[in-house]
This record gives sequence, structure tokens and C-alpha cells, in this order.
Amino acid sequence: MAALGFSILAVSVACGSGGSSSRSTSGTSSSSPAPANSGGNVDQVVGKAIQAQNRLRDLTLTTQSDTTQGGRSFTTQARVEWTSSPERFYARTTSSLSNRQTELIIDTPTQGTYVKSGGNWIKTPAGSGSGSLGTGFMPSLKGDAFKGFKVVGQETVEGKPTWHLSGPMPFTPGSSTATAVPNTNGTLDVWVGRSDYQLVKQVEDLKSSDSGGFSLKATAVVDSVNSGLSIDLPVTQ
Repeated sequence: MAALGFSILAVSVACGSGGSSSRSTSGTSSSSPAPANSGGNVDQVVGKAIQAQNRLRDLTLTTQSDTTQGGRSFTTQARVEWTSSPERFYARTTSSLSNRQTELIIDTPTQGTYVKSGGNWIKTPAGSGSGSLGTGFMPSLKGDAFKGFKVVGQETVEGKPTWHLSGPMPFTPGSSTATAVPNTNGTLDVWVGRSDYQLVKQVEDLKSSDSGGFSLKATAVVDSVNSGLSIDLPVTQ
């Protein structure tokens, strides 16, 4: 699950087996072509975007996704928070399958998962394979995940001038990073600020032939970056 990023994680929180993420946005406008020099200029934009994401200490997102799995279609909305030190992930999600709000916190240092059931928090083990959580929460935001991406235009998003980058999801065939997930294809579109190269918006489009077929279109809009956010662990019953 960690390798699939925050969208799939939020989906699992909301309905037990799939569907995540983000707020739809209407602030995208004024699309312009990519830089004329497809060599140096594009490489410079992508390189600066990678550097900016590597400097992330915390961020908050609002998300919405449309998911189809096993013949069921549903929409999930989420509020997502992430901190790097200590690395913790918080998601508050609502799925159209249940119309119930679910909250989850994952604490990477202790490999602990906290789920809010009713009015109480319950702690459970993070599960097998969770040792990679530290690099798996935000595969599209950290590390070298933008390598191999192209700059496809300049747009104004959420009132901010941005570069529009596009490429394969970091865990899908054709990506230059991470391990490919069998039978899964995906694209990732990312908008980063033209002055600070910080993430403003991203759109994931995934399709898998496993488990009866799975598709996800998820949009995430960043509300804050490096604001000094902290995520406290809850008191459990």
C-alpha cells in the first residue's frame, strides 16, 4: 500500500479496499506552451522541482477521487496531512460508499497505525511491508520521482503561475524511479510554482487489470507547505 502513494492509502482508509483523494479545482487557466528549448530549460525546471520537493518538511492537501473497483464506482474526499520529522501521515476521508467519515494516522518511527472508530482511537500494527512507509507516502512529491517528466505547459492554478509537468506514475512501467507494479499503468500530472517550484496541484490517473480491474482518477491540491505543521499521536482506548 505504501508504494502506491497517498491516494491509494486514503482510498483504503475510506472503504477498506480502495478509493482516495482530492478537491476538484477550477483555478487552472491561461495555458501556454512548454519552453521552446526542450533540452536545457526543461531539464532545469524538472531539476528545480525535484530539489523543492526534497526540501519538504510538511504539507497539507485536500483531495477528491473517482474510483471503480470490482464493478463498484465511488467518490472519496479527503483531508491529508504529512510531516517528515517524525514522519507521520494523517487522513480524514469520506466515501460515497458509506457516507461516513474515517480518520487514520500512521506513525513511521513506531510503525503504528491509529484508526478512529466511533469516538475512540484504536492502535494496530502497521502491517507487513510497512518498513517502506518512510519513502512511500508521497512518491510523487519526494526524491527523484520527477525524473523522466516533461514540461508540457505554463498555467495559472489556484491563482499561482505554474509549470505543468507530466509523466508516468513513479511505480508504473516507464517510470525512472521505484519498482513497477505488475499490470498497472498510470500517469501523473504535476503543477509546480514558477518561482518556488513547490507543488501546487497533482492529478493521478491509474488503471490496473488485477483484482477484477481497478481505475482511479485523483486530484490533490496543496493547501500549505512547510508551515510548521505537527501531527500528534492520539490517546487510544
